[in-house]
Amino acid sequence: MDDPESTYLSSAMTKVVAKELLKKTAIGWTSNNYTSECIDLFAFGPGSEQIAPFIKNYELFVVMTKALKLS
Repeated sequence: MDDPESTYLSSAMTKVVAKELLKKTAIGWTSNNYTSECIDLFAFGPGSEQIAPFIKNYELFVVMTKALKLS
């Protein structure tokens, strides 16, 4: 993972695991850059009431793992 073109370790790790992760989870990235901008999030269905109008990303993780019965 020692990639001179990668500024962050997460960028180097993504290059290594992205293809396999995409095959297994259908999750991919268009960028490894992070901005602190707000994004729109829409939720519907059972448990969607757990999503507050404004939620931090780590709070969303908790809601999703509970909904998927992973915690």
